[in-house]
Amino acid sequence: MDTQGILHSSLIFRHVIENMHDGVLTIDNTGVIKTVNAAAEKILEFERECLLDKRLSDVFFDYRENEDFIQIILDAIYDASMSHHKICSYYTGKQFRSLFVTTSFLKVEGEDGVESAGVAVLFSDVTELQELR
Repeated sequence: MDTQGILHSSLIFRHVIENMHDGVLTIDNTGVIKTVNAAAEKILEFERECLLDKRLSDVFFDYRENEDFIQIILDAIYDASMSHHKICSYYTGKQFRSLFVTTSFLKVEGEDGVESAGVAVLFSDVTELQELR
């Protein structure tokens, strides 16, 4: 693919991620948050600047109520061979939310084959659906 094609693909990717209704975080293998979309800001009630390039442990460990949310991400980082799905509680500091969280392995072609680049974390606010139960 030429430089123009790569640039075009990158712009499309960013547009799609930014306009999704689901929250998206990407986290590298060291636990540093590398991507945050607008929906993630809204659902998690964090400004992008407070998340980008911050360690997961520095951002989400403030509330014990977020242990399940953090654990599914840590499971994905330490066991990148599989994806993880779970409904978990998330506390914003003001309110509780139920999030359906899916994690998946991010991979890149390296010199030694496929290598882990971290994890993608996608999540939807399903609070209203949980309240109907």
